[in-house]
Amino acid sequence: MYTFEHYDKYDPDFVKDLMESQVSVWMAAQWLSEKGYNVTVRKTNIRPSSNNMSEYADNGDIEIIQRIEVKRRKIDFTSEFDYPYKTVFVDVAHTFDNAINKPFAYIIINQNGTHCIVIKSETFKHWIKTQKHDRLKNRDRFFYECPIKLCKFYSFGEAQMKECANNLMVT
Repeated sequence: MYTFEHYDKYDPDFVKDLMESQVSVWMAAQWLSEKGYNVTVRKTNIRPSSNNMSEYADNGDIEIIQRIEVKRRKIDFTSEFDYPYKTVFVDVAHTFDNAINKPFAYIIINQNGTHCIVIKSETFKHWIKTQKHDRLKNRDRFFYECPIKLCKFYSFGEAQMKECANNLMVT
């Protein structure tokens, strides 16, 4: 284990190097922003000395905010076992197809607001594009449907929502 004096002796340019690295961070942030991502550049805290360096350690340079689409359906379900269909309607096809920044996931909430389905967009290659009559718009439209086996079901209980949030974390 190194002592604080070790850091001061063998890394005397730490603060200068850290400040210079900010140019790269902002270059990456701009590039990601131009690609359509919502970017947050995290604050850089400069330690006054190596004695309290752990208080100034960062948790990353940039955060990307993920897009989640939320839908509420007029059907009730609690799990894949009582869901009334073999697929779940995800979205209108042109909405997904034309999105510059595709949703990371969809959360489909049941009619009673007690349970939800999470569909990650990474399952897109398995979605089925179907033409259906849209009663609200009174016209035929193309929709994406996801096979039920690729959907995750959750209740809005505390433990289940923690599991849902963990499932949505980018790995």
